[in-house]
Amino acid sequence: MAIDTQPLLNFRLQTTSARDRRNAPTAAWPIRAARRAARALKRQTPVLIALLAVGLLLGVGYFMLAQAPLATALGSGASFGLAAGGLLALARELGRNAIGLSSFGGKNKYPILGAAPDLSAQTLRDLAPDQRTPLGCLLHQPAAGFATAFRDLEKTLSNKQLVAFVGPAPEEGATTAALAVAVTAAQQGRRVIAVDCDLGRRSLTRAIEADPERGVADAVAAPESWRDFLTQEAESGLDVLPAGRTRNVWRSPFDGPGFETLMDKLREDYDLIVLDCPPTLNADGAIVARSADRCVIVTTWDETPIGALNDALRALGRSGPEHTSVFVNRVPSRYALARS
Repeated sequence: MAIDTQPLLNFRLQTTSARDRRNAPTAAWPIRAARRAARALKRQTPVLIALLAVGLLLGVGYFMLAQAPLATALGSGASFGLAAGGLLALARELGRNAIGLSSFGGKNKYPILGAAPDLSAQTLRDLAPDQRTPLGCLLHQPAAGFATAFRDLEKTLSNKQLVAFVGPAPEEGATTAALAVAVTAAQQGRRVIAVDCDLGRRSLTRAIEADPERGVADAVAAPESWRDFLTQEAESGLDVLPAGRTRNVWRSPFDGPGFETLMDKLREDYDLIVLDCPPTLNADGAIVARSADRCVIVTTWDETPIGALNDALRALGRSGPEHTSVFVNRVPSRYALARS
């Protein structure tokens, strides 16, 4: 059946109206600016530390050669290092080309599938203390923009049976997106299973608060017995094939025939199979993602460099929006996603 890929290319971001901004409980601009500055500082901390160390070494050299007071020499060196580090960090930040407003629109080459807003503190405060997680928002705040975004994403992917979620790097939100789509599809009455293919980080397994000894690697080794390794997310009842604690670090379970056989077995029992993949920096990430009917690259607003996204697309080696698309995570609340 022919797939209509045009809608996913026509997403655009628009600034919310003044009325919407007044009605929405968003943080004041100084708070947003402080958060952005904190993210920038976190990114550039290694640069600052390195140049501070260089400055201190220069200070020690000055102390030894010029017989200057040690406190003065170290203070001068530290000041020089921090100043140089600050200038270099500022230049790096100004030169960053990350996922943002310019990534959306019909003229860019990135097939944007959709976007999810940042999970605001207000939304979390509206939940019970033990429910203040992305999963809690999906299950108990279905009208929130966060939950709505993943319902839209699930609907867009409804004609695919095997869907992989992968990030260009760790901490992009691929696990959150995979779990959100799986839970949302299960809420729609579909038969769904989520598979944790990230054997090192085990993010999906940890997200459902499971810690099994055996899991997907064992299911790949014995596809006929895959049901023996199943677990469930306690609140939603979602079937999950977790990543077990035991693993063979010398051999990938995903590049042999066992993984393909396992996927064939799961296709017989489920309407939707969601794969939470390692990042494309990891060889297994690309191997697993390429096996899916559809691959979703999850990126983070103002964090994921465009270069990293390009590297991920090359690693996956699949062209066309019907195969590989981009989902943007943590979009600021002052923007709204719309179809043009």
